[in-house]
Amino acid sequence: MLTHTNLVANTLMFAAWIKGVAAKETFLTALPLFHIYGMTTSMNVPISLAAKMVLPPRFEPAKALESIQRHRVTVFCGVPAMYAVLLANPELGKYDLISIRVCISGASSLPPQVQKRFMQITGGLLAEGYGLTEASPVTHCKPVDKTMKTVRIGSIGLPLPDTDAKIVDAETGEKTLKLGETDKLAVKGP
Repeated sequence: MLTHTNLVANTLMFAAWIKGVAAKETFLTALPLFHIYGMTTSMNVPISLAAKMVLPPRFEPAKALESIQRHRVTVFCGVPAMYAVLLANPELGKYDLISIRVCISGASSLPPQVQKRFMQITGGLLAEGYGLTEASPVTHCKPVDKTMKTVRIGSIGLPLPDTDAKIVDAETGEKTLKLGETDKLAVKGP
């Protein structure tokens, strides 16, 4: 069960992580809002920031590109396939996408070539994040600043503020593993 406190805490943590500016941001709200990822990053966060939300009825690449240009979208949270299909649009070059400040990719691994090309075209940052429904949902994300370029590709990034994470053995869940060892990720947050 997710509490209102869980949802509010994750909203505020994520808004701070992306360095959201109150009453200055415009979000392309293209993720489904009935899913925790979309609800938190594309609805609750913009509401908490008094941001403008551009709400397409469904994600259509050409209309998304047009909306980014027309509404001067600054933040867009999506899944890797959304970024890939935007880059594959044959008319991509005719759109002005430089209003993009930050994008977050979640729900599956972000291909490095998609990340690099999207950032080259928009001039904005595209950070990979990680989360799960049980965590309200965002637990980790790459830094949303110029240091992001030094974060290892394929990494889920750092834990969000007030979030503890460690790797433990899967058998007992009690033994904390050493740096470089792999097994089960344990996360604790507000």
